[in-house]
Amino acid sequence: MIRFKPFIELINSNLSPISCLNIVRTSRHVGYRSFSNQLAKRPFDFDEDERDFAPHIPIMPNEIVELFNPQDGQLFIDMTFGSGGHSKHLLATGKDIRIVGMDRDPLAYKYAHRLAEQTKGQVIPLLAKFSQLPGLLAKHNIKPGSIHGIIMDLGPSAMQLADPVRGFSFSAEGPLDMRMDGKYSLTSLTADDVVNSLDVESLTKIFKIYGNEKLAAKYANAIIDCRVMMKRISSTIELANLIDSLAAGRIIEDVERERTSASRVFQALRIFVNNELNELYYGIAKMRSYLYRDEHVTNLYKNNSDNMKAISDEIRASASGKLAVISYTKQEDTLVKRHFQGVDIDHPLTHEPPRLYNSRLHEPTDEQMNFIVSKKWFSLCKFVPSKDELGKNPLAYPAKLRVATRVL
Repeated sequence: MIRFKPFIELINSNLSPISCLNIVRTSRHVGYRSFSNQLAKRPFDFDEDERDFAPHIPIMPNEIVELFNPQDGQLFIDMTFGSGGHSKHLLATGKDIRIVGMDRDPLAYKYAHRLAEQTKGQVIPLLAKFSQLPGLLAKHNIKPGSIHGIIMDLGPSAMQLADPVRGFSFSAEGPLDMRMDGKYSLTSLTADDVVNSLDVESLTKIFKIYGNEKLAAKYANAIIDCRVMMKRISSTIELANLIDSLAAGRIIEDVERERTSASRVFQALRIFVNNELNELYYGIAKMRSYLYRDEHVTNLYKNNSDNMKAISDEIRASASGKLAVISYTKQEDTLVKRHFQGVDIDHPLTHEPPRLYNSRLHEPTDEQMNFIVSKKWFSLCKFVPSKDELGKNPLAYPAKLRVATRVL
């Protein structure tokens, strides 16, 4: 069994994709193939250079551009480049700006290269996860305090969801993959590894914590039964059908239960496989230092911390760097909100991305609050998509945009 640790504890939890991967590699149960054979024999491999899908539609791009208010000479980072929608809206202002277009998906990296060629160097393409970005910025001589705006559009892109070979969708036949890094991450964990290797308690906790699924234990037990008495679950449709069959009894209470149950299980697996919440935590905590800090705003903030309303307009209009995060799940939004409101842990015990978000968030004690809380952000706003935008892009429905500016 893999143990879970509370988020609030400043420790590296044993529950992580790495520990799960070790279980997969050392598994010798009857019916399991070796990890290397699993990688070699996966039938759904793909080539990012040959598979193009409809571009990801950026969500609330106009709101972000208005808040960032780009000016000549400024530098921005699009940390989830996708097909470049948000970056293109920033470039459309006509200002002489540069944008670091980063993504962990090789397909998005290809889009970033295309835009770099079209803009004659205004875009700097990078292939990396959030936790790898500081090292790459150093190689490009991008120093802390030099960036005026950072965008994070979380979750899978429309291209990833549309491609059944990537395994993100429960409505199309494909492998249980879900790696945002794609085939170039051959040593990383897949959803297939998680579903067919972990014990019932670990699966239950993953579904419950990362998917908010009330029937987590029921689904986990059914997966184990299927593995033991029938066969390993090897495709998205097989897993979705199993979940649907178990949720069918609740349809009278909730006609959407079948689909929401499958989506929650898939969401939980995706978040765990890609270590998304820990990458998000690390990205927010680390990238704050790269945002430009207006000394006048810092002094204003320190001297008027008991009367924020009096200085809010001046802070909003300042040149201090801003972070815009679009979240789609309760877990993502909670983590972003806690950072912006002051729960910002800046002291991981290792140089690796901290594995801290491995349980439900617990309210800290007064002693813990005194230890970890230091208000480094000034929250500017929260937006949700307009009715007009939802009509054009249904994928925007659960989105929440939070924007904060650096003050310390």
